[in-house]
Amino acid sequence: MGQAFEASVRYSEPVLRRAVRIFMMRRLVKGFGPLGLLALALLLISEVALVAEGDRSWSVGLFGGVLLLVVVCVAAVWQAHLRNTIGALRRMRAPEARFTLHETDLTIQSDQGSATIPWSTIEEVWELPRCWLFFSAPNQFLTLPTDGLPQEMLAFIRSKVRIAFVAH
Repeated sequence: MGQAFEASVRYSEPVLRRAVRIFMMRRLVKGFGPLGLLALALLLISEVALVAEGDRSWSVGLFGGVLLLVVVCVAAVWQAHLRNTIGALRRMRAPEARFTLHETDLTIQSDQGSATIPWSTIEEVWELPRCWLFFSAPNQFLTLPTDGLPQEMLAFIRSKVRIAFVAH
């Protein structure tokens, strides 16, 4: 049949919070792009300078509104991802899951159920400290805590998927 690996992993709130934070920061940079982030920074600096000088024109209000809208949207998306991730953790009776890796797919089992995911549906993987994120869609990921996992298992995963980002 082929090589298979099995391992039990333990989830923790700090690891999941960090995963969501890194996910959001990377998505912000990718979503806005370097020029978009530069434009937002310049808009913010200009807004602060104009308000400090006492300018109360319509353009200051418009730019302030745009900045506020961006901040509120980013915060809402961040909160939604965090709430979904931490909520899933809190619904678990035991914050543990069993991962089984085969040549064609991976299976995850927890007290919340199980799922088998073909390797071909995983678009990319991010290697983060203490966990990896498996993406099946741009904003949908599965978290694999890596503390205590054998290096052979991690190498097997690398052979099956595209590693798109490595953070240290």
